[in-house]
Amino acid sequence: MRGVELLVFPADWNGEGRHAALIRNERMLGEGKPDLVVGFPGGGGTWYTCSLAEKLGITVIRLA
Repeated sequence: MRGVELLVFPADWNGEGRHAALIRNERMLGEGKPDLVVGFPGGGGTWYTCSLAEKLGITVIRLA
């Protein structure tokens, strides 16, 4: 896809319950090894993931 590798990280709602989205987001940061995270407004999980990315030294752009 135009030289960009596509990685898919589905949430395991059955196995991880209501925390599945946060666990999936943590996996995206750990396994995906992003250079940049862009946070769009819309949910607390987004801002949690942006904060975690910053703690990991990943550049974060938060859009308001």
